[in-house]
This record gives sequence, structure tokens and C-alpha cells, in this order.
Amino acid sequence: MASYLISFTISAGSRNYNDVYQSLEEAVNKVASDTAWDETTSFFALDSDRSTSDVADSIYFGSELLEGHDVLLVINTSKGEYRQRGAKYPNTLKARLGLTEV
Repeated sequence: MASYLISFTISAGSRNYNDVYQSLEEAVNKVASDTAWDETTSFFALDSDRSTSDVADSIYFGSELLEGHDVLLVINTSKGEYRQRGAKYPNTLKARLGLTEV
């Protein structure tokens, strides 16, 4: 079992924010082994039996997040690794996190 921190940005546009958020929340709940913590904005904390790549891909492709518009960051705090999708400055993110990108 690994612990994950999930951060995201849903871009403004013609899509309904609440619909995208709800799809994201549903995708997160599918990978979480128990209830995810979501008391702050654009953030979830959860535990999962899945790999970092699987958690990130399941959330990204299982929700209405759009490539080129939205950002997803999944950090596996148990293994010191992360996966991102949509970061405008991925090299800066990698340098600041000091974690292994998978």
C-alpha cells in the first residue's frame, strides 16, 4: 500500500468546472483503497495498492481532464516518485520535487 498526493488544475474554458471536478473525484475514488482526503482546493490525499503510473493514468484517462489544458500531478510519498501530465514546465517541476519521475 502506498500513500499518494494528487494535485490538479482544471483550466477555464467552455467546459463545466463542476462536471470535470466530479469526473476527477470519481476517478480518484476508483483508485483509492479508502476515502480520499479532499479538504483543500485542487488536492487529494489517498492510499492505493496501485503503482504510481497506474494511479496517474487511471485518474487522467478515467476523468474529463483534457490534454493540453489541464494539469495532473501524482506524488507517491511512499516510494519518492511522481508522474505528471500537462505541466507547462516539467523540468522545473522535476528539479523542485527532487523525486524520481516515472
